[in-house]
Amino acid sequence: MQVIRSLHSQSLGYGFFAPGTRVAPPAAPTSINDLVEGGTLAYHVTVRDRLKVLLFGGTNFVARELSGLRPDVVALCMTDYSSLHHYLERLLTVLGGPRYVIPVHHDDMVTGYDDPNLPATVDRTAATRVRDVVRALGLRTEVIEAEHLRPLLF
Repeated sequence: MQVIRSLHSQSLGYGFFAPGTRVAPPAAPTSINDLVEGGTLAYHVTVRDRLKVLLFGGTNFVARELSGLRPDVVALCMTDYSSLHHYLERLLTVLGGPRYVIPVHHDDMVTGYDDPNLPATVDRTAATRVRDVVRALGLRTEVIEAEHLRPLLF
């Protein structure tokens, strides 16, 4: 596994959802307002030397940190992505057109997994937007629509 310096999502007002840092282990959060950004990482995981997966925790990135990576699968954050200049185009290009892209992080992020209303909080247009960019770039990337708690096999 490779840990990669990354950036957190940037809102339309050029701010961040939860600015700040932690200097000690925090208490368990009781609401989304208890969260602090405090540094963002991405993870490049190789599974049994046959599958490379890139996982993002925020909707932004440092291009030079990703240069040369060629993941097979990318979990692509979609929170506030439209506030970043050509986010999808730049990311898919720097990664060389990964084989699979899974749009993630596009629900309300506070509804519990056991809540029957969880599917209603998902932005159902996320996968379509990624497909449109993949098509415009001429990539052969397959966009997979994830569902909460449904395993994906590759």
